[in-house]
Amino acid sequence: MAACLVLGLSFSARAEEPVAADKLFLVQFTVGEAWVKEKAPHEQAYFAEHSANLKRLRTEGKLLLGGRYSDKGIIIVKAASEEAVRAEIDQDPSVTKGTFTAVVYPFGPFYDGCVERKK
Repeated sequence: MAACLVLGLSFSARAEEPVAADKLFLVQFTVGEAWVKEKAPHEQAYFAEHSANLKRLRTEGKLLLGGRYSDKGIIIVKAASEEAVRAEIDQDPSVTKGTFTAVVYPFGPFYDGCVERKK
């Protein structure tokens, strides 16, 4: 199954009625002060709620891509503003309770792409 990103986003219903385009943002997750080094990720406090929040964002069509690297995680989301992204991330108890920290960055891709997930 391939997860494709078409990153040249341009949303308009008709030329005479432009619709505000969603912007892209990268959210970087790192371990927070409540992270317990001796526990596996799925055993961390609020990890299930974190997964549920990411699933909600995917279901709503806001989360375009997610992955892990090193001891960090990233997601690419579309939203009207950085404040809107922060409001979505602030619904995640793993962030508000300190299991993870999350930093939001504007994301400006310069290549369209497609990322295939290995099975």
